[in-house]
Amino acid sequence: MVRYGIIGAGKIAHRFADSLSREGDELYAISGRSIRKMEAFAEEHPCQKVYLSHEELIEDPEVEAVYLSLPNFMHAEWACKAMRHGKAVLCEKPAALNEAEMNEIRSVSEESHMLFMEAMKNRFTPAFHRAVWLLDSGAIGELKSILVRNGFVLAKERYGTSYITNPEQGGGCLLDIGCYGVSWLQKYLGNDLRIIRTEIRRGPSEMYVNSRMEGNGIDGQLIVAFDQSIPSQAVFTGTSGILEVFPMHRPDHICLKMAKGMREESIPYEGDDFSGEIRHFDRLIAEKASGSDQMSLDDSIACARILDRIRASFPE
Repeated sequence: MVRYGIIGAGKIAHRFADSLSREGDELYAISGRSIRKMEAFAEEHPCQKVYLSHEELIEDPEVEAVYLSLPNFMHAEWACKAMRHGKAVLCEKPAALNEAEMNEIRSVSEESHMLFMEAMKNRFTPAFHRAVWLLDSGAIGELKSILVRNGFVLAKERYGTSYITNPEQGGGCLLDIGCYGVSWLQKYLGNDLRIIRTEIRRGPSEMYVNSRMEGNGIDGQLIVAFDQSIPSQAVFTGTSGILEVFPMHRPDHICLKMAKGMREESIPYEGDDFSGEIRHFDRLIAEKASGSDQMSLDDSIACARILDRIRASFPE
């Protein structure tokens, strides 16, 4: 059992707290800015300590690990502060706004000898591992292209009222949704993939991104949006078949299409879509591991670098 502190009490923190309970871990403390919000959170998810200061939570010696669910632009700052106070950090995606911030996180992790992992939950699902096994075993022949896509219509009431539409605070569909897609693409196109061209639609932030890229002789395409509904899926096309994985950000279903026919597999989570990452992170803590072999610091840095390159390719 690991004693967790949760920094930030938004919607995703509620879901994470539910998963902690199912996994047998302890939610020991929470921190946030609003006493009313914190009390409501603690009523739904009982814990021993409620802090109105993030500093107090990371200074509490009883907290073993921190789950960061703050707005994107606050991730790097509080990840580094928590590790300097001796806490293992599981940070909600995207872990940082750019490669420079991720490099700082790695430096602090190495200096403090504290564990850091980005909560890229798609990588911790049974369907992800099944898809990787099929691809690596040549189920669709030689891999030629990958398409990853996802989109939804963001309510206009959130325009200007949330960090999610503020580009200076890490808003925009590229960071919010695109990081999941990049985590698929980098696995096969490599961490030094080349951006060919990118189309965007702007609003309060970038509301639609369609980026084409290439790496290791494989074509890649990332499509994400805040202004239209797009099925969440990863599509792998090979010389002898197609593998579809969906939803791409928390997969639980795959479809293998071959000349001889089609086979679908429902691959449920072992718990829920947070369970895999929590179980993996708990094991790393128990083993006193320096990092994850499923979402390493190198992977997170490279993901941030690719997102930087896509952003740099935005047309004027």
